Amino acid sequence: MFSRITVILFFIFSLVFPLEAQEEPTLLSGRAFVPQMTEAGKTVERFFSHAGITVIDLTTGKTVARGVTSVSGSYLIEVPPGGPYLLQFIRGRRVIFDLAPEVREGVKHHLSFARVRSTAMTLVILHLLREGKNPASVIAYRANRILRAEDFPLLEKRAQEAIVEGKDIREDETIKALTQIIADRVR
Repeated sequence: MFSRITVILFFIFSLVFPLEAQEEPTLLSGRAFVPQMTEAGKTVERFFSHAGITVIDLTTGKTVARGVTSVSGSYLIEVPPGGPYLLQFIRGRRVIFDLAPEVREGVKHHLSFARVRSTAMTLVILHLLREGKNPASVIAYRANRILRAEDFPLLEKRAQEAIVEGKDIREDETIKALTQIIADRVR
């Protein structure tokens, strides 16, 4: 049996040194790929190794996390709960984008693959967001319309070509024009 002194000491100790619950981190994980040209002239996807990752809150425009992809293009990055988030993967002039919808506290969110397709879709979504639209609703209600847009395959192809050529997709005039056309069609 515990003595009264032991119980009182335990009570005082717990007041002075409270046990804090360990909160699970909020994580984003996935893998990034970048297109490359083979010696045979064929375009293939390769791991986007050692690419810098910047995570930007689309609601505030603030950077909330930074990281680097592994040799296999994988990443696991801690972010604050909230979002939606833009994930920007950069190495040299090559840029790939992905989006994370709102993320819940203490949950590991697997985003699958960041690649040319997610990049092309993200470019259109970012264009729509310049009009002051709510990021969560644009992602939720327009993503499928963007992917089904008549000119989306052209945007995806041009983005792939630009990345293979080592061009910054954000500065390519053809990509800008196609992004504008698709954004106008999915409004």
